[in-house]
This record gives sequence, structure tokens and C-alpha cells, in this order.
Amino acid sequence: LLCGRASGEIVSLTTADDLTAVRAAATAFAVTAYTQADKGDSNFVFSPFSISIGLGIAYGGAHGETEKELATAMQTALGQSRYHAAFADLRGKINASLKTSRVNLRSAKIVACQTNYPLQESFVSLARNSYGGEIAFFDFQHGPSVAVQQLNTWIGEQTHGRITGLVPATAISADTRLAILTALYFKADWAGLFDAKQTKSRPFWISEKTSTGVSTMYQKEKLAYGETPSAQVLELPYKGFSVSMLIVLPTEKGGLKALESKLSTADIVSWVTSLAPADKYEVETYLPRFELETDMDITQVLCAMGAPRMFSPTEADFSGMSSQTPLFISTALHKAGIKVDETGTEARAATGYFTTLGGEFEIPPTKIFRADHPFLFCIIDKTNGVILFMGRVMNPNEK
Repeated sequence: LLCGRASGEIVSLTTADDLTAVRAAATAFAVTAYTQADKGDSNFVFSPFSISIGLGIAYGGAHGETEKELATAMQTALGQSRYHAAFADLRGKINASLKTSRVNLRSAKIVACQTNYPLQESFVSLARNSYGGEIAFFDFQHGPSVAVQQLNTWIGEQTHGRITGLVPATAISADTRLAILTALYFKADWAGLFDAKQTKSRPFWISEKTSTGVSTMYQKEKLAYGETPSAQVLELPYKGFSVSMLIVLPTEKGGLKALESKLSTADIVSWVTSLAPADKYEVETYLPRFELETDMDITQVLCAMGAPRMFSPTEADFSGMSSQTPLFISTALHKAGIKVDETGTEARAATGYFTTLGGEFEIPPTKIFRADHPFLFCIIDKTNGVILFMGRVMNPNEK
């Protein structure tokens, strides 16, 4: 479903090709944002899906060159009508698949507006119909500190208390007119649990010459496993098998930086296609327990991806949101976290955009997947082809 820009009329425009294009755009956005993010030498996790939802809502209120730049950053050439219609269709398919899956995935969106500030009806309809967004009003002008507290409380509620303090006091001022916030919470058990009795301290090589002891889990299961010239690839499914964690372990202990330096959507495809069916191999998996959290200002990431104009007080055009006063995005913040242990995974993310003014039985061969050095991971909704979370582990002992 799509809200027409001028009249607010709901129009169904989705085609199979458009849905495929939106999925491809989401993957391209995830990979590009990952490569552009300033990760340093640290652990890193983010939710490209959460960021894309917020960007999609902002895109719906953009006109002119701002609209064109946002489309570039979002890796789409569909145009407003087709993009929003296809994204709404994708959102519906994700919600439908969740009803039959055994994972807990909650996505919440809110457009927080200054009390009595006139929003375009077409923008309100689009936020609600294509993105499932709530519209709420706050008195930024007279109580910015109260609004900060209320927005942080909302994020905490949506992520079961796992994300706090996304919105700093400096993000909201008396000039703030609109804040677009998205929260994503994911919790699932492994299809094949790790036996906690097998978890023990094992070496993890944080560099080619330096190792540290980390709590490392172990299991031996039939799993989808693959190899490329530069990495081992393992798929760990969650119960229900609609969502899985894809782990990419460079062949060399210090090989992650080289892998990241040339990362592309083609790599994602090659990793997935390299996987052999789960019944081909028994895999002895050694995986460290880890818990990561990343705070990031994604302003520079989005500028580098081709959308600097939306952050300019003089050049941004969000007249599709409101025609009363010119708006621009003053801050774009993202916070994500993930916890992986013997039972499964808990992950959460929040993003904020703030505008200011039968044959013969055979024993399968065994493969060893020993994640004892830095690796990359993705949590993927396999049914719908969406990367929910993406990150890397450089040192499991560090959060």
C-alpha cells in the first residue's frame, strides 16, 4: 500500500520486480553502510533494517534534490511511489512470516512532532500505511528535556529495556520540530542449542601474534557450511529456520580487514551460495560467547553514501513533511546491541532522525569451524531476504 503524495489516497502499486528491487536495495544499503562506518579496531554491530525504515519515512517527506540524494543513499531507482509500495509489501510479508516462526522480532516506529505543528496529510498517511509508524506529539518548544526523557522511555519499552539513552539531551532543543525514531528488537533460540557444559576458555587471536582466553561454546551438528578462497562460511539457524546467523570467518587470522576492504553485495551472494545443504556435513563449531553494543552518529555515513543535503539548514527540502517552515535533519543517531550465548541471540537497535527548524545411509564428513579470530556476522531473515543486523567480533571479551 502507498499513500499518494498529493491526495493521501491509498494506491496498490507493488510488483514482484519492485519487491525484488527493494530487497536488493536493502542488501546494497547494508553493505555500503557497513563499509562506510568508522569501526576502528573495535567490535561493531548495527541494524541496516532499522536505519532503512527511518530513512524511508524521511524519504517520503523529501522533495527536489534532497529526495534524489536520499534515493541514492538508499540504493533505489524505483522512485517514491514504487519504493514505498514495495517496502509496505515487504513489511507485510515479514510480519506474516513472524506469525508462523519461533523468533521474537519487534519493529516499532514513531514520528514525534511538535504539538500543533502542521504535518502534511500525505506524509502522515505514508508513515502509517507504508511503515506502520505511530504519530505522537511532544512539546519540544517548551519542554525539550521532558521530550528527551519521554522518547528514551519509548525506545526502552520497545527494546525490552535493552537500549537506553539513544536520545542525548543535545539532540532535542526548542527548535526541534520532528523526530523519527525506529526500534528493532530480536530474540531467538538456536535450532540446535550449544551444551553449556562444553563451554570453556579457549584462545581467541585478537591479532596474528596475540591471543586471549575467551568463553567458547561448542556443538557438533549438521549445518549448512561453505568455503570461499578467503573464508569459511557457516549458517546457524534459529528455531523455526526462517531466520539465521551467517558467520564469515576469514581463512587467515588477520584476514578480516582485507575481507572488509573489498566487501560488496556480490560477496553476500557468494557466501550464501557457497553453503552446502545442512545434511551434507557435520560441523564441529567453536564459537565465542559475545555481547556487543555500538553507538554511532550516522550523519557522516549517510553523507558519504550520497545524501549530505538533508543535513543542511539552507538546502534540505522536506516540504513533503510540512509546508510551514523549512526543515532539515540536525542529527542522525543509531544504537545497536547483540548478545550471543548457548541458548541463542538477543539483538536490539534504535535509530533517530531529528529535524530542527531414502537411499543408502552415509555418515556425513565432518568440518571444523573454529571461530578463534576476528569474524563478520549477519542475522538474516531468510524468508524475505533481509539483513536485520550486521557486525563483526574483534575481541569477544570487550563489549
